[in-house]
Amino acid sequence: MAGARFCERAHHGLADTERGLYRTASTAAGDSKTMNGVQEQIEIDVCGLEPPEPLQRTLEALSQLKPGQRLRMLIDREPRPLYGILARNGFSYETTVLPDYLYEIVIRHKP
Repeated sequence: MAGARFCERAHHGLADTERGLYRTASTAAGDSKTMNGVQEQIEIDVCGLEPPEPLQRTLEALSQLKPGQRLRMLIDREPRPLYGILARNGFSYETTVLPDYLYEIVIRHKP
């Protein structure tokens, strides 16, 4: 999957001030797919941040999520408290444990 090493890139390629901030990204390397001029995916990397900062940054990014967009979050532990918040607020999610024990959570508005 393109971008599966998002957390690793953040640790090696971005300034500390950029880590954990949300940004729009296309779904594949070099891909610039947009939907009505809006990027399809927002990516956040909250690896290494202490609670409650990962949850706070995720909720901030969700507040920017438009219908049809998805939020891709990469975190170094399973964010169990987030799941109930998502369910209560009309979001669906898919969690994948990556081979390097990172969790990738893809979040969308429920249809």
